[in-house]
Amino acid sequence: MIIIKFVVFILVGLVLGLSLLNVGYHNGFVGTVAGQSNQTVKELNKRGLDLLISGNYSESLGYFDKALVIFPDNPQVLDNKGFALYSLGNFSGALYFYDKALAIEPNYTTASRDKQLALLKLGNQLLKPGGYSDAIGFYDKVLAINASNPYAFNNIGFALYSLGNYSGAIQFYDRALGIQPNYTTALDNKGLALFALGKDNEAIGYLDKALSLDPKDADALNGKGVVLAKLGNYYEAIKYFDKALTIKPDFALALKNKQKILELVK
Repeated sequence: MIIIKFVVFILVGLVLGLSLLNVGYHNGFVGTVAGQSNQTVKELNKRGLDLLISGNYSESLGYFDKALVIFPDNPQVLDNKGFALYSLGNFSGALYFYDKALAIEPNYTTASRDKQLALLKLGNQLLKPGGYSDAIGFYDKVLAINASNPYAFNNIGFALYSLGNYSGAIQFYDRALGIQPNYTTALDNKGLALFALGKDNEAIGYLDKALSLDPKDADALNGKGVVLAKLGNYYEAIKYFDKALTIKPDFALALKNKQKILELVK
Protein backbone atom coordinates (compact mmCIF):
# COMPACT_ATOMS: atom_id res chain seq x y z
CA MET A 1 0.00 0.00 0.00
CA ILE A 2 1.30 3.43 -0.94
CA ILE A 3 0.73 6.01 1.78
CA ILE A 4 0.80 9.62 0.73
CA LYS A 5 1.37 12.36 3.24
CA PHE A 6 -0.85 15.19 2.11
CA VAL A 7 0.13 18.74 2.86
CA VAL A 8 -2.69 20.37 4.76
CA PHE A 9 -2.82 24.13 5.10
CA ILE A 10 -4.52 25.76 8.06
CA LEU A 11 -5.36 29.37 7.50
CA VAL A 12 -4.61 31.45 10.56
CA GLY A 13 -7.28 34.08 11.22
CA LEU A 14 -5.09 37.10 10.63
CA VAL A 15 -6.97 40.24 11.32
CA LEU A 16 -7.50 42.70 8.51
CA GLY A 17 -5.52 45.89 8.67
CA LEU A 18 -6.91 48.64 10.81
CA SER A 19 -9.68 50.46 9.02
CA LEU A 20 -8.87 54.04 8.21
CA LEU A 21 -12.42 54.82 9.26
CA ASN A 22 -11.20 54.32 12.81
CA VAL A 23 -8.58 56.99 12.33
CA GLY A 24 -11.12 59.70 11.62
CA TYR A 25 -12.53 59.18 15.09
CA HIS A 26 -9.23 60.25 16.60
CA ASN A 27 -9.71 63.92 15.73
CA GLY A 28 -11.47 64.69 19.01
CA PHE A 29 -9.43 65.81 22.00
CA VAL A 30 -9.80 65.00 25.67
CA GLY A 31 -8.67 67.62 28.14
CA THR A 32 -7.76 71.21 27.37
CA VAL A 33 -4.65 72.97 26.21
CA ALA A 34 -4.59 76.71 26.37
CA GLY A 35 -5.31 78.84 23.32
CA GLN A 36 -2.77 78.72 20.54
CA SER A 37 -1.16 75.52 21.83
CA ASN A 38 -4.49 73.68 21.56
CA GLN A 39 -4.92 74.83 17.97
CA THR A 40 -1.34 73.82 17.14
CA VAL A 41 -1.85 70.33 18.53
CA LYS A 42 -5.05 69.92 16.52
CA GLU A 43 -3.31 71.05 13.35
CA LEU A 44 -0.36 68.73 13.93
CA ASN A 45 -2.68 65.81 14.66
CA LYS A 46 -4.73 66.52 11.55
CA ARG A 47 -1.60 66.68 9.40
CA GLY A 48 -0.45 63.38 10.86
CA LEU A 49 -3.85 61.83 10.13
CA ASP A 50 -3.77 63.05 6.54
CA LEU A 51 -0.39 61.39 6.09
CA LEU A 52 -1.66 58.18 7.70
CA ILE A 53 -4.59 58.01 5.30
CA SER A 54 -2.26 58.54 2.34
CA GLY A 55 0.03 55.76 3.56
CA ASN A 56 2.94 57.98 4.63
CA TYR A 57 3.27 56.32 8.02
CA SER A 58 6.86 57.26 8.83
CA GLU A 59 6.28 60.91 7.99
CA SER A 60 3.11 61.01 10.07
CA LEU A 61 5.10 60.05 13.17
CA GLY A 62 6.96 63.35 13.08
CA TYR A 63 3.71 65.32 13.38
CA PHE A 64 2.37 63.15 16.19
CA ASP A 65 5.67 63.55 18.05
CA LYS A 66 5.48 67.33 17.69
CA ALA A 67 1.92 67.28 19.02
CA LEU A 68 2.99 65.15 21.98
CA VAL A 69 5.75 67.59 22.88
CA ILE A 70 3.01 70.18 23.42
CA PHE A 71 0.41 67.84 24.92
CA PRO A 72 2.11 64.58 26.03
CA ASP A 73 -1.02 63.15 27.64
CA ASN A 74 -3.38 63.41 24.70
CA PRO A 75 -4.85 59.90 24.29
CA GLN A 76 -5.97 60.46 20.69
CA VAL A 77 -2.52 61.51 19.52
CA LEU A 78 -0.95 58.66 21.46
CA ASP A 79 -3.32 56.21 19.80
CA ASN A 80 -2.66 57.71 16.39
CA LYS A 81 1.07 57.30 16.91
CA GLY A 82 0.41 53.69 17.84
CA PHE A 83 -1.60 53.27 14.65
CA ALA A 84 1.29 54.63 12.57
CA LEU A 85 3.73 52.23 14.24
CA TYR A 86 1.28 49.34 13.74
CA SER A 87 1.03 50.23 10.05
CA LEU A 88 4.83 50.06 9.84
CA GLY A 89 4.82 46.58 11.38
CA ASN A 90 6.13 47.73 14.75
CA PHE A 91 3.47 46.00 16.84
CA SER A 92 5.35 46.16 20.15
CA GLY A 93 5.89 49.89 19.70
CA ALA A 94 2.23 50.35 18.82
CA LEU A 95 1.19 48.44 21.94
CA TYR A 96 3.28 50.77 24.11
CA PHE A 97 1.40 53.84 22.88
CA TYR A 98 -2.01 52.16 23.05
CA ASP A 99 -1.28 51.34 26.68
CA LYS A 100 -0.28 54.96 27.36
CA ALA A 101 -3.54 56.16 25.80
CA LEU A 102 -5.58 53.70 27.88
CA ALA A 103 -3.74 54.66 31.07
CA ILE A 104 -5.05 58.19 30.53
CA GLU A 105 -8.48 57.21 29.27
CA PRO A 106 -9.30 53.62 30.32
CA ASN A 107 -12.62 53.55 28.46
CA TYR A 108 -11.14 54.72 25.16
CA THR A 109 -12.85 52.23 22.82
CA THR A 110 -10.67 52.89 19.79
CA ALA A 111 -7.42 52.39 21.68
CA SER A 112 -8.80 49.21 23.24
CA ARG A 113 -9.74 47.83 19.82
CA ASP A 114 -6.37 48.82 18.38
CA LYS A 115 -4.58 47.16 21.30
CA GLN A 116 -6.39 43.89 20.58
CA LEU A 117 -5.24 43.99 16.98
CA ALA A 118 -1.62 44.63 17.99
CA LEU A 119 -1.74 41.72 20.45
CA LEU A 120 -3.14 39.46 17.75
CA LYS A 121 -0.32 40.43 15.42
CA LEU A 122 2.29 39.79 18.10
CA GLY A 123 0.78 36.38 18.74
CA ASN A 124 0.67 35.58 15.04
CA GLN A 125 4.39 36.30 14.74
CA LEU A 126 5.02 33.47 17.21
CA LEU A 127 2.97 30.86 15.34
CA LYS A 128 5.90 28.62 14.50
CA PRO A 129 7.66 25.69 16.17
CA GLY A 130 8.76 26.67 19.63
CA GLY A 131 6.47 29.68 19.79
CA TYR A 132 2.94 28.30 19.94
CA SER A 133 2.60 28.44 23.73
CA ASP A 134 3.88 32.02 23.85
CA ALA A 135 1.45 32.94 21.07
CA ILE A 136 -1.42 31.66 23.19
CA GLY A 137 -0.28 34.06 25.92
CA PHE A 138 -0.89 37.03 23.60
CA TYR A 139 -4.30 35.71 22.56
CA ASP A 140 -5.22 35.30 26.23
CA LYS A 141 -4.40 38.99 26.70
CA VAL A 142 -6.81 39.82 23.87
CA LEU A 143 -9.55 37.80 25.56
CA ALA A 144 -8.85 39.57 28.86
CA ILE A 145 -9.84 42.78 27.06
CA ASN A 146 -12.65 41.32 24.98
CA ALA A 147 -13.93 37.88 25.93
CA SER A 148 -15.92 37.74 22.67
CA ASN A 149 -13.05 38.17 20.20
CA PRO A 150 -13.50 35.33 17.67
CA TYR A 151 -10.05 35.83 16.13
CA ALA A 152 -8.31 35.16 19.43
CA PHE A 153 -10.30 31.95 19.94
CA ASN A 154 -9.54 30.82 16.40
CA ASN A 155 -5.84 31.52 16.76
CA ILE A 156 -5.62 29.68 20.07
CA GLY A 157 -7.24 26.78 18.23
CA PHE A 158 -4.59 27.01 15.53
CA ALA A 159 -1.78 27.01 18.10
CA LEU A 160 -3.25 23.95 19.85
CA TYR A 161 -3.66 22.19 16.49
CA SER A 162 -0.01 22.90 15.73
CA LEU A 163 0.90 21.36 19.10
CA GLY A 164 -1.05 18.21 18.16
CA ASN A 165 -3.99 18.91 20.48
CA TYR A 166 -6.72 18.52 17.88
CA SER A 167 -9.60 18.01 20.30
CA GLY A 168 -8.55 21.08 22.26
CA ALA A 169 -8.29 23.07 19.04
CA ILE A 170 -11.87 22.17 18.11
CA GLN A 171 -13.12 23.53 21.42
CA PHE A 172 -11.66 26.93 20.59
CA TYR A 173 -12.88 26.87 16.99
CA ASP A 174 -16.34 26.18 18.40
CA ARG A 175 -16.05 29.19 20.69
CA ALA A 176 -15.06 31.36 17.72
CA LEU A 177 -18.01 30.03 15.72
CA GLY A 178 -20.35 30.56 18.66
CA ILE A 179 -19.55 34.26 18.37
CA GLN A 180 -19.30 34.47 14.57
CA PRO A 181 -21.09 31.47 12.97
CA ASN A 182 -20.08 32.41 9.42
CA TYR A 183 -16.38 32.81 10.22
CA THR A 184 -15.02 30.82 7.28
CA THR A 185 -11.48 30.57 8.64
CA ALA A 186 -12.71 28.89 11.81
CA LEU A 187 -14.92 26.58 9.71
CA ASP A 188 -11.92 25.63 7.56
CA ASN A 189 -9.79 25.04 10.63
CA LYS A 190 -12.40 22.96 12.43
CA GLY A 191 -12.82 20.83 9.31
CA LEU A 192 -9.09 20.15 9.17
CA ALA A 193 -8.92 19.39 12.90
CA LEU A 194 -11.73 16.87 12.46
CA PHE A 195 -9.78 15.40 9.55
CA ALA A 196 -6.73 15.06 11.80
CA LEU A 197 -8.91 13.09 14.24
CA GLY A 198 -10.04 10.76 11.47
CA LYS A 199 -13.57 12.21 11.30
CA ASP A 200 -13.50 12.63 7.53
CA ASN A 201 -17.21 13.01 6.82
CA GLU A 202 -17.62 15.59 9.57
CA ALA A 203 -14.61 17.42 8.18
CA ILE A 204 -16.20 17.61 4.73
CA GLY A 205 -19.34 19.03 6.30
CA TYR A 206 -17.46 22.00 7.77
CA LEU A 207 -15.42 22.59 4.62
CA ASP A 208 -18.62 22.51 2.59
CA LYS A 209 -20.19 25.08 4.90
CA ALA A 210 -17.17 27.34 4.43
CA LEU A 211 -17.47 26.94 0.66
CA SER A 212 -21.20 27.69 0.74
CA LEU A 213 -20.30 31.02 2.35
CA ASP A 214 -17.28 31.66 0.11
CA PRO A 215 -17.05 29.46 -3.00
CA LYS A 216 -13.64 31.02 -3.74
CA ASP A 217 -12.09 29.95 -0.44
CA ALA A 218 -8.96 28.34 -1.90
CA ASP A 219 -7.93 26.90 1.47
CA ALA A 220 -11.25 25.14 1.95
CA LEU A 221 -11.06 23.81 -1.62
CA ASN A 222 -7.58 22.44 -0.97
CA GLY A 223 -8.69 21.01 2.37
CA LYS A 224 -11.66 19.24 0.81
CA GLY A 225 -9.38 17.84 -1.87
CA VAL A 226 -7.13 16.40 0.84
CA VAL A 227 -10.06 14.73 2.63
CA LEU A 228 -11.46 13.31 -0.63
CA ALA A 229 -8.04 11.92 -1.51
CA LYS A 230 -7.84 10.15 1.82
CA LEU A 231 -11.26 8.63 1.13
CA GLY A 232 -9.97 7.36 -2.21
CA ASN A 233 -11.92 9.81 -4.38
CA TYR A 234 -8.79 10.78 -6.28
CA TYR A 235 -10.31 12.27 -9.42
CA GLU A 236 -12.79 14.30 -7.39
CA ALA A 237 -9.91 15.48 -5.21
CA ILE A 238 -8.02 16.66 -8.29
CA LYS A 239 -11.03 18.77 -9.27
CA TYR A 240 -10.87 20.57 -5.93
CA PHE A 241 -7.13 21.14 -6.17
CA ASP A 242 -7.71 22.56 -9.67
CA LYS A 243 -10.42 24.89 -8.36
CA ALA A 244 -8.05 26.10 -5.65
CA LEU A 245 -5.32 26.71 -8.22
CA THR A 246 -7.71 28.58 -10.52
CA ILE A 247 -8.43 30.99 -7.69
CA LYS A 248 -4.85 31.10 -6.40
CA PRO A 249 -2.45 30.04 -9.19
CA ASP A 250 0.60 30.26 -6.90
CA PHE A 251 -0.96 28.03 -4.21
CA ALA A 252 2.03 25.72 -3.75
CA LEU A 253 0.31 23.33 -1.34
CA ALA A 254 -2.62 22.67 -3.66
CA LEU A 255 -0.19 22.12 -6.55
CA LYS A 256 1.89 19.69 -4.47
CA ASN A 257 -1.22 17.79 -3.42
CA LYS A 258 -2.42 17.55 -7.01
CA GLN A 259 0.96 16.27 -8.19
CA LYS A 260 0.99 13.56 -5.51
CA ILE A 261 -2.45 12.34 -6.57
CA LEU A 262 -1.48 12.35 -10.23
CA GLU A 263 1.53 10.19 -9.40
CA LEU A 264 -0.75 7.77 -7.57
CA VAL A 265 -3.29 7.34 -10.35
CA LYS A 266 -0.76 6.87 -13.17
